[in-house]
Amino acid sequence: MRNAEVSDAEVRAAWEASAWALTRPAGAFHFCIDNTTAIRGLLRHASDSTRAAALGFQESVARLEQWSIQWSPGHMGIPGNEAADGEAKRGPRPKEAEKSRHP
Repeated sequence: MRNAEVSDAEVRAAWEASAWALTRPAGAFHFCIDNTTAIRGLLRHASDSTRAAALGFQESVARLEQWSIQWSPGHMGIPGNEAADGEAKRGPRPKEAEKSRHP
């Protein structure tokens, strides 16, 4: 994901979170994302750069018993949000890039 947009990283993170959710006991999973472009990509309008991750997300959530996705305000003092945005902007580190093709 070198030179990726933040929304690309958000879509990728949602895919990884949805794959993680499949390893957990059944229940309701809520995906809170502060990027409307990423949300649109996850639900139906993925860009070329996010299409594979968006499809992976859709395949994962189709197997969950109950899930929702919602916009959440970014940069509003939510613990960890600033750190997560910083990580998304940096992109994967070299060792992570090798395994970033699949969650």
